[in-house]
Amino acid sequence: GISCTAPTRHPHHRYRETVDCGRTRVPFGEITRIITGMIEEYPGSSYHLLRRNCCTFADDFLVRLGLAGVPGWVHRLARLGANLDTAMRAAQ
Repeated sequence: GISCTAPTRHPHHRYRETVDCGRTRVPFGEITRIITGMIEEYPGSSYHLLRRNCCTFADDFLVRLGLAGVPGWVHRLARLGANLDTAMRAAQ
């Protein structure tokens, strides 16, 4: 699920680096509305390590802010794992 913490301060995560994704022109009130809507779309029960994770949320959020989204390299390992998982399931 979605929770609020200061950037890079979540107690259960280790941060590698900050990625500058640009600046939005979306007004603060609209950002609040976007996040409120996303709380319903991203319940904790929908989390999946490879297919629906914090990077998925961040990418969706950035796009809704009118930005390009998360750089491809951020998703690379999860995407590789998801593809491997799909192939293994298909082989069974």
